[in-house]
Amino acid sequence: MNLFRNHFRFLWCLSWLIFLTVPAAAQKDPATPLPPVAPAKNYKQEKTPDGKLHREYNRDYKVSFAYGRSLMISTPPTGSLFIEGWNRREISVQAKFAIEGSSDADLDALMNTIGFGINQDGLVWNLVTVGPQMKLDKKEKERLKKGLPPTLQKLPYRIDYTIKVPEYTDLEINHNEGEVVLESLYSSVNLTSQKGKVVFSGLSGTLVARIVTGEVQVFFGGRSWRGNGIDLQMGVGNISLTFPSGYNTYLALSSNQPLKLDYPIVPGDGGDPNAPVGNAIQTQLGGGGGRMKFSTQAGQIRVQSAESGK
Repeated sequence: MNLFRNHFRFLWCLSWLIFLTVPAAAQKDPATPLPPVAPAKNYKQEKTPDGKLHREYNRDYKVSFAYGRSLMISTPPTGSLFIEGWNRREISVQAKFAIEGSSDADLDALMNTIGFGINQDGLVWNLVTVGPQMKLDKKEKERLKKGLPPTLQKLPYRIDYTIKVPEYTDLEINHNEGEVVLESLYSSVNLTSQKGKVVFSGLSGTLVARIVTGEVQVFFGGRSWRGNGIDLQMGVGNISLTFPSGYNTYLALSSNQPLKLDYPIVPGDGGDPNAPVGNAIQTQLGGGGGRMKFSTQAGQIRVQSAESGK
C-alpha cells in the first residue's frame, strides 16, 4: 500500500512539473515591432562644426489603452524620458530624433531604420525602441543589417520620449542614459536607469528604482503617500527629498555621508531631533503611512521642506 501511495505521489508531482515547465519552455519573447509609419515632423538639418550632417525630426503615435494593462518601455542608448499620467484611455508618444552622418544618404538610411513601436499583446504591452545597440528579436536584427551597413550601425543617435499614459498604468522601464521624469502616476513603477538625472513628482502606489549613477529628486504632495511606498537604491549620486509640512510616512535613509536634514525629523528612538544623525536613520514622520527606503552608496541624502524654498 505504501509503495502504491509513493508511486501515485511521484506521478502527481511529475504531472505538475510538466504542466508548469512546458508553457515556460514554449514561451517566446514578443516580436519586435517595426517603426511606425507616421511621417516625420519638424524636420531640421544642419552641419556640425566638424563637417558632419545633423538631422532632427519628430514622430507622434497614439493608441487606445484600457485600464488594467501594463506597459514595458525600453529606451535607446541615449535619450530622455518624460512620462505623465492622464485621465484618457490612450497612450500618446511624442518622439524627438537626432541623428548624425556624413551624407544625406547616411541620414536617410538611419531615418528609415531607427524608430519605435508598441507590441499590443494581452495585458502587458511593450514600447520598444528599434535601432543599433538595442536588444531585438532575430527578424528585426536581420532587417537592421540589411538597412544599415556596419559603419552606420556605429553612428550615434538619440531619441527623447514624451509619453502620456492612463494614470493607473503599471510601468516597467529599462533606461540607459539621459534624464528621466515621472509625474502624476498612481500605479506600480519599476525603474532601472544606468545614468542620468531622475525626477519623481506627484506619484502614488509602489515605486521600486535602481539607479547606477546620476541624481535623484523626489517631490511629495498631500498629507501622505497613497500606496505601499518606495524602495530606491542608488550607486553613485545624491538624493533630494522634498516633503510638504505635516507629512506622514515611515522613512529609512542610508548613505556613505552624513545626512542633511532640513526638515523636522525625530530619530526613531525618540531622541533629540537636533542631535547629529550620522549616515543613516529610521524614523516615523507624523502618524506614519507608506514605507519609504532611500539609499546611496556614494552620495548625500538631503531632506527638505517644500515651504522652506531651499
